[in-house]
Order: sequence, then C-alpha cells, then structure tokens
Amino acid sequence: MRQIPESSSVVRFIFAGKKLAALVADKDQRNLVVLDAEGLNAEVEALSGYEANPERLGETLYRLYNRLWQPLVKSVRNKRVIIIPDGILFNINFEMLSPVRIKRFEELAAHSLLSEYIISYNYSLFLVNKNRESRPDRNFIAFTPGFSDRSKEVYKKSSDTAMLIDNFYLTLLPQPFSVDLATTAVGQFGGDVYTGERSTVNAFRQKADGHTIIHIGTHAEADNLNPQLSRLIFSKGISQDEMDNYLYLFDIYNCNLHSKLTVLTACETGKVGYEDGEGLVSLAHAFNYAGSESILMGLWKIDEKSCATLVKYFYDNLSKGLPKDEALKAAKIAYLHETRGRALAPQYWAGLVIMGNTDSIHIEKRRYTYWLLGGSLLLLGAAAFWLMRRKAKSR
Repeated sequence: MRQIPESSSVVRFIFAGKKLAALVADKDQRNLVVLDAEGLNAEVEALSGYEANPERLGETLYRLYNRLWQPLVKSVRNKRVIIIPDGILFNINFEMLSPVRIKRFEELAAHSLLSEYIISYNYSLFLVNKNRESRPDRNFIAFTPGFSDRSKEVYKKSSDTAMLIDNFYLTLLPQPFSVDLATTAVGQFGGDVYTGERSTVNAFRQKADGHTIIHIGTHAEADNLNPQLSRLIFSKGISQDEMDNYLYLFDIYNCNLHSKLTVLTACETGKVGYEDGEGLVSLAHAFNYAGSESILMGLWKIDEKSCATLVKYFYDNLSKGLPKDEALKAAKIAYLHETRGRALAPQYWAGLVIMGNTDSIHIEKRRYTYWLLGGSLLLLGAAAFWLMRRKAKSR
C-alpha cells in the first residue's frame, strides 16, 4: 500500500453480487470487513425522500452509519480518510452518517462523520496519491455563463431565424450567485473570468488548460442511459459558430485540462454512470482523466446560493494554505454554524465533495502585479514632485 498517503486510511467498498465488503487499509495494515447489504438500496434511495424531515432523515443516517461505518471504526485508525465507493454508494456523502439519531439538521455539525473525519473520495485505489507532472503557470480561470435575461436577449437577436432558437436554453435559470462567486475569486487569486456570452465552449477549450484552479459555474445534465452524453452547458456566443453550447463528457476526455483543482459547481457532476467497456464514468472522472489532479464536484442537484456560499468559504480556506479536504470540511462546518432554516438540510451542503489529490494549493500573485503597482506609485510621486516644484517657481 505504498500509494496510501501518510496518516491516511483508505476505505474501498466492494460489491460482489448481493454481498458487500470493505477493504480498510493504511501504510501498516489491511483488513477486509464483511458488511450487511440486505435492503441497502432502499435505505440509500430513501435519503432523498426525507430532505425536509430531520427526524426521519436522522433515523436513516443512523441506520446507515451502523450498517456501513460502525463495523469499520476499529480498522480506520486515521482521521484523514479516502473513500472509494462502489455501486449505489456513489450516491452517498459519508460525511452525513451519524452515530446518533439527530433531531435537527444543525446537530450534524457535531454528530456526524463530518465532525470526526476529514473525508475525500477517489474512483480507484490505483489513483490514490498518483503523481502528476502538471505545473500550471497561471492562477485561476472561471467560466460562468450566468444565463441572465440580457444574455438570452443577445442570443435571440443573434439567431438567424426564430425557427432555430433553442427554447430550452431560454428556460435555464439565471445564476447570479455563481457569477458573483467567480468575480470575487478572481480578485482573490488573480486570473480571468468569462461570463455571459463570453463563456462559450470554444473559450473553454482554448483558455482553460494550464491554470492552478479551473472554476466552472453552470448548469449540467447527467444522462443515466448514455453517460457519455452527460454534459455541461455553456453560453451561446454572439457568432453562429458559437451556438453549440454543450460540452459533452466524451469531449472532456479528449481535452488537455491540467490543473491542481477543477471546481464544478453544477448539478450531478459527480453522478456516476456505467458504460460498457469503460466501467464507471462521470463528468468529474473525465476531468481527472484530462489532467485535473482533484475535482470539487456535486453528487446531486445543488442549490446555487448555498453552493456559492460553501465554495466562497472553501476558497478562503485554500488561500490560508489548508489542504483541499480540510478546506472543504471547515467550509461545511462554518456553513452549518452560520446558516438558518431549511438550508441546513444536507441537500444544500452535503452534495459537494472533493475527489483526488487533497494537497494544499500555493497560489502566488504574479510579480508583474507588484511591479505595476510600484511603477504606478512612482509615477504618482514624480507627478506630485513636479507639481510642487512648478508651484514653487511660480511664487
């Protein structure tokens, strides 16, 4: 188990027919634990039905904890845990599981795996701690179409005929919080942001590669029957050759997207499908294959405002030097402490998970920024000195 990071445990769930087991490993040990899989599908599917009922959801989270985690506790000897799910377990964020029956959503901040462990995910044991050669030379780039009424009007005016207008595109909900988040992050990290009709598929293909962080805030569609047709939705540009605004999963596999982190604040970007001959695939998996060392992804449909709040906390923590998994854990706990009302339900915050390499990210503002600032100050000083001398001569 040489690829397992120091002070980390890996939990690899394995379905064999109707039976379920978990391989728990770290640098020094390996244990195989047989788990109870009877009725598991029904319990996992029930999670989405109890979104507004904390007591019923708490009961299900408690039962899943005792079924999936309690038997592993003695073998999980580290607080940092890498989980490799299998089958229907890809639909669970294990952070929600609770050793007690919660009665209020805010209790999950103190009584859940979120409070006890630092959890990240991976698709394969062979990908854990995999070394990368990428050295991005730019800080941050964001693509946030926004889907505002103004950009939709621009699209309608640029279409040749009303017969060719994409009415589905016109129904997409605006995403103002995503645009605000990306704009704030650019100010924080330094970089570029493509919003509105500039946020096209062509712009993404030409500009995304080679950034430490690639941020994509948009709508997405997961295709359960044909996973390769799952797609991210970009803006329709103002020219006719930019009207194709879908980036399909199979397209992403053919891109070069070397980065330390890709952030996908879109629904179901981590939702897994099965493709004959390929195995388990998802939008997040495609980004990993294309060169992203880690991906912040959505397991299910997510709320735009809550997601923007969480990612803002996450970026703040990254800028302080925290590893990605710790940065996300701290963001979620801060969110639970500061949020009120229905937005405390796990559907609002637990859908975002980190997959892949969890090392911290070092982002340094380019030196030319400081040279530019210094040069501006010198020019201002020289201008002030010249004015003072001129006034002195005129007296």
